[in-house]
Amino acid sequence: MIRQLKGRVSQLHLKDLNKSIKAPMFSGVPKEAFEELGDGVIGMEPIIKAAEEAGVKICHVEQDHSPHPIKSIQQSISHLKTL
Repeated sequence: MIRQLKGRVSQLHLKDLNKSIKAPMFSGVPKEAFEELGDGVIGMEPIIKAAEEAGVKICHVEQDHSPHPIKSIQQSISHLKTL
């Protein structure tokens, strides 16, 4: 979908979910389902690649729930740097 919207998407919110979630889930995702980027089931590398090809300028790391927000963002950023 990102590639289909080339030139129309300037920002993305990146999230990751644990394996307990069966997508699509339209009724809402429980807060315990969110993981740091790279720890869940969503492959970030193809998303980042598609975003780059589509001209996305900014990717926001978003984790709806974390008992340790600073630690979580540091871990997510560390994962993104490996891609």
